[in-house]
Amino acid sequence: MPFFDFGTASRSSLPGFDDYVGYGAGLGLRYLTPVGPIRLDVATPLNPRPGDSRYAIYVSIGQAF
Repeated sequence: MPFFDFGTASRSSLPGFDDYVGYGAGLGLRYLTPVGPIRLDVATPLNPRPGDSRYAIYVSIGQAF
């Protein structure tokens, strides 16, 4: 399943509008098992910062929110 995601992290409880917002896109695979869904996501940042990896791999058991 293709996906698009974005987000930011802030030191304060209320993020400022001038904070960096990262955008990413990728492909995800879900497989339902008796213990719950297994997720495999492969993504790449669309606006990487210096030092960011070109891709990320995420594997988990459970539902995405």
